Amino acid sequence: DASAISICRKRGYEENFNDMLKWHTFFKLVSTS
Repeated sequence: DASAISICRKRGYEENFNDMLKWHTFFKLVSTS
């Protein structure tokens, strides 16, 4: 089903984006300490 594929893609993209934000904040904390 095409809609299911697009939902999976969207979910994967959101997970990658959240990981990116986590690493971004992590490096920001590390660099400021």
